[in-house]
Amino acid sequence: MLKNLKELAQALETMDGALWSFHANAEKNDFASWVEDVFGQKQLGSALRKTKSARTAAKRINEKIESPKFWSFLM
Repeated sequence: MLKNLKELAQALETMDGALWSFHANAEKNDFASWVEDVFGQKQLGSALRKTKSARTAAKRINEKIESPKFWSFLM
């Protein structure tokens, strides 16, 4: 059970292709939907919908959460 974006990125880094394809395919992208609906990150969700692999998705998430702009809303 994943609780946040960092955990999602970590899971994606080691996810096998079959599991990725089950959750992210032509009909749906569960990862993008979760990021958009739960975390309100529409731009990141859109980027995840365009990715072709779990590792690329992890990279996109890490880039986002490592950005100072991402955390500026807390200040």
